[in-house]
Amino acid sequence: TQGVGIYLENARDVSLSNLNFNGTFSNFGIRGESVNNFTLRDSDVNATQFGTNSSVSQPEGAIRFGTPSVSTGLTGTALFEGNSIGTGSFSDGVGIYSYGSGSLNLTIRDNATSGDQAVFNPGANSGITVNDSVFIETGGTISLVATITNVDFTGARGDQLQITAAANTTQNLTITGNTFEQSFVNALGGGVRLGGGGNNDYHVTYNFSNNNIHGATLRPLRA
Repeated sequence: TQGVGIYLENARDVSLSNLNFNGTFSNFGIRGESVNNFTLRDSDVNATQFGTNSSVSQPEGAIRFGTPSVSTGLTGTALFEGNSIGTGSFSDGVGIYSYGSGSLNLTIRDNATSGDQAVFNPGANSGITVNDSVFIETGGTISLVATITNVDFTGARGDQLQITAAANTTQNLTITGNTFEQSFVNALGGGVRLGGGGNNDYHVTYNFSNNNIHGATLRPLRA
């Protein structure tokens, strides 16, 4: 847990609000394993640097739940509302990995009550490696229901939003009313990627509508 602002393991019903991160974190701002039900609201998760590792197996950034292809970080109901997240992330701004069985009902949005806009911008610090703004992967037989709405994505070297399906997972995605504005120099993607690959028996349905995508290096939407 050294080098982490907030570490959660085998925790449930966690609610955090009005947090402000600054300085340098050698690993993560928030790191979670086996967390059931989580809320982060009206917080500023931006710093000089989050992490020093950009490997596929151990990506470090502002927030990560779970470990790629290894462990489940988040299940139950999760809400990210009215947060600014990602500046200084060495890899992904937010990474969420959930495998096995069960479900994850995930919502990312602005906060209409407080007026705080949801902003994701790991690319703001061009001296950091940076990958995706938000990366979500589910596998096993887990069911993901994700709603992402009224969010400002303002640049990433990789994808601004990537949701990946593996094994026999089921995903129902609603992505509406967002802005994807690529501001990162020498970006490798800058758009949105949905779906999976290989011979897995996953099922993905999505509603991708009323979004604005500008400046993507590759196709704006790959699904």
